[in-house]
Amino acid sequence: MKNALTEALAEAGVDFVCVFPSSGMSATQKEIDGDPRFTCIYPSNEGEGAAICAGAWLAGKRPALLMENSGMLLSAYQLMRLNAAYDVPLLMVLDHRGGPGEGNWWAMPLGWSMTPVLDALRVPWLMADTAADVATFVPRLVRSMLHSKYPVALILRRGIGLER
Repeated sequence: MKNALTEALAEAGVDFVCVFPSSGMSATQKEIDGDPRFTCIYPSNEGEGAAICAGAWLAGKRPALLMENSGMLLSAYQLMRLNAAYDVPLLMVLDHRGGPGEGNWWAMPLGWSMTPVLDALRVPWLMADTAADVATFVPRLVRSMLHSKYPVALILRRGIGLER
C-alpha cells in the first residue's frame, strides 16, 4: 500500500522535509525518512524547523514541515518574522490534536486555537478527512505557496488513514 501523504508530497515536488514526533504521522515520517526522493531532517524545535525549511528554500529545495498543531503555535514567530516577511513559502502538514473525540485533556486548547491562529496569521489552510483529500489538497496548497511565497497548511484530521 502506498502512503497518500508521501506520494502527494513527492508528486507536488516537495523534496525537503523537517519532521517532529507525531503519533498520527509516525508511519509516514518513517517512510519519508527512508525515501530517497526526500531529504529528511529532525530539528530540535518547531521554530528551528521553519528556519531550516526557509534555508532549504533559499538553496533551491521545496520544503515541508510535518508536526502536530502544537508545533505550528510554537513556530508562529518564525513563520511571520522569516517566511512571511521575506516571501519564503512553506507547506506545513499538521496532525490535528484537540478535536472532537480527543482523549487527552491537554490537547483540547490546541484544537480550539489552531484555525483561529492560522487565520490571524493569514495562512491559508485546508482540512483533510480522507487520503483522497490529501491527494487533492497537497498539490493545491503547494501551488498556492509557490505563487504567494507564503506559508500554507494542510491539517490532517485525527485518525485519518493515509494508506491507500
